[in-house]
Amino acid sequence: MNGQPIEDWDQDRVFQSFHVEEGEPLHLTLERKGTNGPLDVSILMEGINYDEEAALPFALRAFANRELGRLEQFFKDAQRAYSLNPRNRWAIRSMVVLNMDKGHLQEALRVLSTAKKGDFDRLLEAIAYGKSGDMEKASEAYAQISEDFFTGKNAFLSKYISFSQDLFRPYKAEKLRLAEELESKKLYREALKEYQEFLRFADEREGSQIRTHLAQLMLKQPHLFALPEEGRRAVIRAETYTAEGDFERAIEEYKKALRVQPFFPALYKALALNYAQLKLYKKAIRYMEIYLELYPDAPDSRAARDEIYRWELLMEKGE
Repeated sequence: MNGQPIEDWDQDRVFQSFHVEEGEPLHLTLERKGTNGPLDVSILMEGINYDEEAALPFALRAFANRELGRLEQFFKDAQRAYSLNPRNRWAIRSMVVLNMDKGHLQEALRVLSTAKKGDFDRLLEAIAYGKSGDMEKASEAYAQISEDFFTGKNAFLSKYISFSQDLFRPYKAEKLRLAEELESKKLYREALKEYQEFLRFADEREGSQIRTHLAQLMLKQPHLFALPEEGRRAVIRAETYTAEGDFERAIEEYKKALRVQPFFPALYKALALNYAQLKLYKKAIRYMEIYLELYPDAPDSRAARDEIYRWELLMEKGE
């Protein structure tokens, strides 16, 4: 085969040798018993015509090859997937990652702009902006990722999340440094904005530490943590939805209020109670714990902690 003897090759090696590039010849010399000589055969490997539905398996294989370190094959599969169907979500994602790997960040963002964005797409967008140095847009993209995305158990996605955390670590450290500096100068409102930005990228431990610190600041400067009128409007709407039993829409309104004032403790308690009504106890526990971090001396802190214990039991029972 192509001038190499193959009589000692096993079946797998022979099969793999048939994989040559499209348009390249494969030369075979076949020995035939009872004849005057071998038979020489040349085969021109022609391409297979795939339809656009083949874009998905090519894209998924591209990512598999990237995970295995087969970057050349990753590039080929990603390009093939995108050429077959530039509207396929995974074909777009593979092409975005290909361009980021090659350092073509603007092209990656251009390709990504053609997609309807889910959480993974937003993460890729944040990474692309972060690698290009535009941390403001990176932060905007990161903020649109749902909290469930970061708490999932998908090993493939976890690697991209971990990469983003490493990428944003210097930015996060600078935000914390700036927040502490502003606070030391008693520029509290400005400091809170920097703490808010830090928390956007913080892990669970870091977030808990900052909220515990802010709880002390809240005791000294309570006016800084008041709920603005826009937030109050969202709360009234949320309370109305809760009373009507529309807990999902209530949660949406409470989260609108959080975007206005992310350090208002009662919002987290309200979110916890609404998630509990939906039997989403893991989220309920998380938000109630944040409530207690921001307001450790709350009059109902004992009752709030007991609710967490009850929700933990309901999770264990699968209710």
